[in-house]
Amino acid sequence: MKIIYFQGRLGNQMFQYAFFHYLLQKGEEAVWLDCTAPFIRKKWKIELERAFEAVAHNSHKLPYWKARPFYLAGDVLKKVFKKNLQTDREHPAQKAIWWKGYWQNYHYPEAVKDVLLHDFRFPPVTDNENKKTLSMIDATNAVGIHVRRGDYVKPRVRVAFGDICTAEYYREAVEYVRQQTDNPAFFIFSDDPQWVKEHLPIPDAVYVTGNTGLTGFRDLQLMSRCKHQIIANSTFSWWGAWLNQTPGKIVVAPAKWGHNQFKNFSENLIPPSWHRTGQLHPNISLVVEGATEQEIFPLLQQRYDDFELLTNTALPVADKRIKGISQKPAGNHIFKLTKEELPLFKDSGYLEKKLLNYFNTWNKQD
Repeated sequence: MKIIYFQGRLGNQMFQYAFFHYLLQKGEEAVWLDCTAPFIRKKWKIELERAFEAVAHNSHKLPYWKARPFYLAGDVLKKVFKKNLQTDREHPAQKAIWWKGYWQNYHYPEAVKDVLLHDFRFPPVTDNENKKTLSMIDATNAVGIHVRRGDYVKPRVRVAFGDICTAEYYREAVEYVRQQTDNPAFFIFSDDPQWVKEHLPIPDAVYVTGNTGLTGFRDLQLMSRCKHQIIANSTFSWWGAWLNQTPGKIVVAPAKWGHNQFKNFSENLIPPSWHRTGQLHPNISLVVEGATEQEIFPLLQQRYDDFELLTNTALPVADKRIKGISQKPAGNHIFKLTKEELPLFKDSGYLEKKLLNYFNTWNKQD
């Protein structure tokens, strides 16, 4: 038996649902959906079920009275008897019962595309404002632009996903679309439209607003009806682009999806037919002058490793992150380190803590 544990918001839930059907297609017979996580039940409920009627009627969903006690028993087995019934994120063990991960890999949806296109059908648009927007989308060479700010400028999330889809990224993406298609009409979906107007002025752009809370999935529905997409590093707009079935569609995605992630993560997430743009430069530049090899070595062992190290110390280590101090720092954020601070890097989590504190005390959000 395998149980897919649901977590996160709508875009993440859609990937988990796709992985569920992927397992069924691979011949797994006893696969179930666990949608009973407290965060989902109390705060967001099942966004997937609100957006898609076919998902709400899926017969493989475990009832609360069966799923939660079973899950809690698994926690006891793990803590007391050291027997783990859960997968380790995206590296599932065949003996595991709970498959707990996000499964963000384009191969899974592509393998069960027909099933998903059937199940991920939105309810008809009924309100006048969205009807009007949908009519404009259908009547033009519509390009949906998703700009996610919101939680991405909050310190803890910014450490992982912020400063990737910058104003420069969107300007490059818009220019690319203009070169590839005729008469594009831009429709902007954002939780911070004022930032977009200030940093990405597009004449005659249509700003789609009002779809929040229980109707938030309507933005995804409208995005998916656009002929082309410029997406953020967000699963929400990823699905808007994937659900778009326009032949020859143009999808622009960021070159990097998150900081401190392995390169093959974004390559498994972004389909090869999508165009990737933006910079792959490191998030942080660390500048160290006059330190010894022994003092610098702990920097290279940090858990957070999306950085470059500019130093005048000769290091025999073959590490592409090491550069000469005379080079121009390429990171989004630059830290000049003193010799007194270097011993603190013996804690492998120190750099991550330093970056989080930096964002907590920094007033700028851009």
